[in-house]
Amino acid sequence: LVARAARAAQEFPKVAAAQKQVGEKSRWSSMLAPQSPGVIPAGAGGVTRDVMAYDNVVALVETPGAGGAAETGQVFVGSLVRCGEAWRPIDLPQVVGAAGDIGDAAGFFTPQLSAAGAANAGAVQDEKLKPLVAKLQEIEQTMASTSGAARGELAIRQVALLEQVLAACVETDRPFWTNQLVETLAAYVQEGLVPDGVAKLEKLATAAGNDERLAAFVAFRLAQARYSASMQQPGVDGEKLQNQWFDDLKAFVEKHPRAPEAAEALLQLAFRDEFEGREQEAIERYGVIASDFPDTPQARKAAGAARRLQSVGRPLGLAGVALDGRKLDVAAFRGVPVIVHWWSTDCEPCKVDIAQIRELQGRYGAKKLAVVGVALDGDKSKLVKFLEAKPIPWPQVHEPGGLDSRLAEEFGVLALPTMFLVDAEGNVVDRNVSITDLERKLEKLIGAK
Repeated sequence: LVARAARAAQEFPKVAAAQKQVGEKSRWSSMLAPQSPGVIPAGAGGVTRDVMAYDNVVALVETPGAGGAAETGQVFVGSLVRCGEAWRPIDLPQVVGAAGDIGDAAGFFTPQLSAAGAANAGAVQDEKLKPLVAKLQEIEQTMASTSGAARGELAIRQVALLEQVLAACVETDRPFWTNQLVETLAAYVQEGLVPDGVAKLEKLATAAGNDERLAAFVAFRLAQARYSASMQQPGVDGEKLQNQWFDDLKAFVEKHPRAPEAAEALLQLAFRDEFEGREQEAIERYGVIASDFPDTPQARKAAGAARRLQSVGRPLGLAGVALDGRKLDVAAFRGVPVIVHWWSTDCEPCKVDIAQIRELQGRYGAKKLAVVGVALDGDKSKLVKFLEAKPIPWPQVHEPGGLDSRLAEEFGVLALPTMFLVDAEGNVVDRNVSITDLERKLEKLIGAK
């Protein structure tokens, strides 16, 4: 998140200067979000405390027109994260222009709002929709502090209001409101709040007809909703459902190979191929993602994963800046084997690794074995505090972003802990060595001690 926010801040002046739709006389009108904010729980993905966030937020703005009537425009804000009492964006805002294009924006809970829908939406220009939209906004605000049965009742009311808006809006606005309804249904099915949510999504999938972009948008979320709903059933056969989920992903990619959602479907299929030992199939899928969906988060992860799978016998090529500010390059350790350990302070198995690596380095000595840590903590201050309390004798490389940082993506690190073993010539010997195998592999490289 830190890396994404930093990129957004750096590039914002160029985006603001290039767009023409929002001017100095434009005024914020209201915000639209497909569902209430969700919570990323402490301990998930390196998060140290609960984080509340919105996905797919759209800001409506009004600009005085030549005849005095206000012209309504839209700014796709993307995700908002709660920081204290404020909500902060983490990505560049996107202004819908004449081309109608909106780029990919990675969300926390749901994929992005449909580009075509947001581009064509006149949102609430139609006066008869404004009362309905006002009720939607009221529900969204209430949902943030509601739980239990009351939350389910609000969810059903919200879905009903969105269905009314979709039925009443003009034809050019239908893609926008369809996407809003689809996103909301998919999210609430995952929460178990709308019992007939899957059936409603199935009707929307049928209604999409020959609109390829809309059909793909609905189909992917319908597959997600079916999987989530099935997993909530008592006595579920998890393995059978997993197999069905991956079959659904394959069918989606075959039917919608160029849809933005296909990148995520392919990535999940490639993860499974790799996990089950089908490395060549995984490499091929990773390659398709990197070539067909460039400049997406999935493409960066796929390129790194393919590089990792093919890294044995090649130089690692890892370089970065250590916590003490010094530049560090693994190639500089040539002459001794190197353990490269990706970890974070929230990863308990990582700490077990560190204790055993410390023992091994103490046994062989720094002149025979080097170690480099790659700390994937999102919060640098927490990392520094941890190391002050429990010093680690080898250098630690760190960049903002955690598992979405360059240090993770370039090397295909998808889970922690991950360890690479590099020989004295600087080539990778093992790209995923376990702590239980590490001692035996070091004996081969250095000799018994």
